[in-house]
Amino acid sequence: MINYIVNQLAKYMNNQSNKKSGQTLVEFIMLFAITMLISYSMLDAINSNIADIWKQYVEIITGPSPDNFEFN
Repeated sequence: MINYIVNQLAKYMNNQSNKKSGQTLVEFIMLFAITMLISYSMLDAINSNIADIWKQYVEIITGPSPDNFEFN
């Protein structure tokens, strides 16, 4: 009788761990998707002016030089 109960409990625990493993995978995929969405949104918002800012920095650094610096 005790062996039967232990076996049933072992089967139940095994099934529960499989469900938890699947839930972990789903949670990972959801967190990854949310992280990618936030990253893409932030890059899209920030990246629009970054090239102009870098051009200004390069012009300031190369400004005292007698040679003109051209961007390609």
